[in-house]
Amino acid sequence: MPKTIIASCEEKMLKTIDSLKKDFTKIRTGKANPAVLNDVMVSYYGVPTPVSQVGSVSASDPQTIVVKPWDKSILKDIEKAILTAGLGFNPQNDGEVVRIHIPPLNEQTRKDLAKQAKKVAEDNKVAIRNVRRDAIESLKKLEKDSLITEDELKRYNDQVQKLTDKYIANIDTLAKENSEDSGTAENGGEYICYDDGYTVEEYINAVKALEVGKINATLVETSYGYHIIKLNEIVV
Repeated sequence: MPKTIIASCEEKMLKTIDSLKKDFTKIRTGKANPAVLNDVMVSYYGVPTPVSQVGSVSASDPQTIVVKPWDKSILKDIEKAILTAGLGFNPQNDGEVVRIHIPPLNEQTRKDLAKQAKKVAEDNKVAIRNVRRDAIESLKKLEKDSLITEDELKRYNDQVQKLTDKYIANIDTLAKENSEDSGTAENGGEYICYDDGYTVEEYINAVKALEVGKINATLVETSYGYHIIKLNEIVV
């Protein structure tokens, strides 16, 4: 029974991570990402159908998404579906394909999207912790009913906590991978080095509060977005 509870706990946490990955694909960036159209449904002969199932969806260049339908007669339907999907896109139908130009993000839009990404990450952390709570309550009931001992309860609770820590860390990693901080994008969000004049005050203060090898407990907000910071070393 305890193993079933823990297995169910991990399964639910995995589903939360999968949901988070899908949520991140819906957040607009300044680059063409065909995945932002994943939830767009086209009326195909009266049947709501994912746009990816009525044609090819690709990025022809870093700023353009192209939808090329198998059946050109539904070009207007594709255009309408994208317009009404609430993504803020203005698709262009040239009679052969539907093109979507992705404008570069301005500073305010970047901040708004960073806040949206932070909320998505935090909401999913809450979901992970709720799964942990339910699993621990189920284990406590087993102990109360004398189906497991107090020592076994502690051991199983530790397993649940390790799973929780693992998937919370996964969320932090996904948040980092989806960072819009262009200044560190080529290095996976990592600064090679910095000094007090290199970056903004909020970032500097967060770094100074860290010990070597530690990661900040909460996302750090700057004018460039939100950051997960790990202090690798201090060079004097």
